[in-house]
Amino acid sequence: MKYLNIIIRSLVFTLVFVSSALVSVAQLNTISPYSRFGLGELESQTPSYGHGLSGSMIALSTPFSVNFTNPASYSSLARPVFQTGVTVNNFQLENADVSERNSLSKINEMSIGIPLGKGLGAAFGVFPFSSVGYELSENSVVLPDGTSAEYRYSGNGGYTKGFLGTSYKKNYFKDSVVKTAKGLEVDTVKYLNSYVSLGVNGNLLFGSADYGRDVIYDELSGIYHRKESRGASMGDGSLTFGALFKKNLRIKHEYRIGESVKTSDWDVTAGLSYSLENNVGFTSENLIQNANYSSSLDELSAQDTIFLLRRG
Repeated sequence: MKYLNIIIRSLVFTLVFVSSALVSVAQLNTISPYSRFGLGELESQTPSYGHGLSGSMIALSTPFSVNFTNPASYSSLARPVFQTGVTVNNFQLENADVSERNSLSKINEMSIGIPLGKGLGAAFGVFPFSSVGYELSENSVVLPDGTSAEYRYSGNGGYTKGFLGTSYKKNYFKDSVVKTAKGLEVDTVKYLNSYVSLGVNGNLLFGSADYGRDVIYDELSGIYHRKESRGASMGDGSLTFGALFKKNLRIKHEYRIGESVKTSDWDVTAGLSYSLENNVGFTSENLIQNANYSSSLDELSAQDTIFLLRRG
């Protein structure tokens, strides 16, 4: 019965993780017009609890959280960990004529950490890498006779990063005591639980984004409307290596006569994370079509293809 309960809990836990991960991959993460450039709007590359720590996360290891910025931290896990986070972003978009406010909530990450015993730990998960999401329009005169056109730009999609990693921790120094005397005072420094940890992550960057541009001319111009679309997708792997050095210090400050003044514990930690250079492979498709415009539906429907190019 004991093993049956463990199996059932593991299956439920895995099902929740997979379902949540699929939701995080499919979610709309941004409504920024700047996401039309490059890979989109880049997301935070740190765990949810470390958004305010920036690069200092590389030197952080705790027994109850997953720090995927440095895979060497997994060996510090004291128990299985399921970790996720939600961010709410507020947007204000404006131009000379219109101002608009929007808010968007999104899942930052889904990760699981597992202590394996004997200095070993492992973790896996997914988090958004970049996001594409926008809708823009503008009107301009395109011919000398005054013929105008409306340009509508749209984009959606994004890229997700998944990781699977492990690390190993080993005590590096034996405990030792150092005493320093200053006049009538003595500082006792004891070195506790010092270790070095090494780890590696296997990463998978994947996803797709779709970009569109509709050109709608004046109805009386006799010019074919145009529907342009571009789709891009990628899926490629990489490796990230990490190292952690941690030393615990206990400092006791006392008088020579033995009267204790104070005792304080300090952790000195140094971390290193390095990702191998990797050329990411893309596939893309560019499509241009003549189109009919429906004023009742306010949309274009493709009529015939005039250009198609696939790469990758």
